[in-house]
Amino acid sequence: MNVKAMIAGIILTVVLTFFLLFNRDMKKKRLVVSLTLLVTAIIMPVSALIYHVTGHESHIWLHIHGAFGFMFVIASSFHIVYNWKTLKNYIVSKDKK
Repeated sequence: MNVKAMIAGIILTVVLTFFLLFNRDMKKKRLVVSLTLLVTAIIMPVSALIYHVTGHESHIWLHIHGAFGFMFVIASSFHIVYNWKTLKNYIVSKDKK
């Protein structure tokens, strides 16, 4: 078990969460959430593929995958909260058609 990778993932997630909670500029928040979702959506399948190709020998990729998966869940939650009004309007407009 690679503790350094887990700690790095936790630190990245905490920094992201504090930035999103305490920054007042909504445009910056949405930008950070969108970029975080993009980066994690790229890293997660790549890390899973590398982990499986190496024959489960390099556990660092498993921990990287887990850390970025956790960050993806946190960023997705913020994305839903920040775009709730837009999502709600989209669902209501689809019901009217």
